[in-house]
Amino acid sequence: MSVEFSKEELEKFVSILENYGNILVAIGEIERKRGTLQMPDLLAKIDWSRITAELEKDPKISAKVGTLLLKFLGISSKLKRISELPADDKIEVGNGLKEISAVMKEILKG
Repeated sequence: MSVEFSKEELEKFVSILENYGNILVAIGEIERKRGTLQMPDLLAKIDWSRITAELEKDPKISAKVGTLLLKFLGISSKLKRISELPADDKIEVGNGLKEISAVMKEILKG
């Protein structure tokens, strides 16, 4: 049984393929240097001291990170069982991760 997809849905699917490919390449590059890692392991091995030092330089970012860390704690249990979640929860988790990454990019940009 075939299903007709709209152009918008097909564009989203193409975007998913591209982004998933980027994720797999990034994971492979990290694992090539550090060995096999799962996402929770990767987060545990981040040099938080560097991030903390950068936070001390900019109180605006520091406030954002505090909020986002709480957000991460809220979505971390959902992240572990992402494939079991309904669509709305997946969107919530995805948006939460995007918010966290945006702040981390700001911090690393310095």
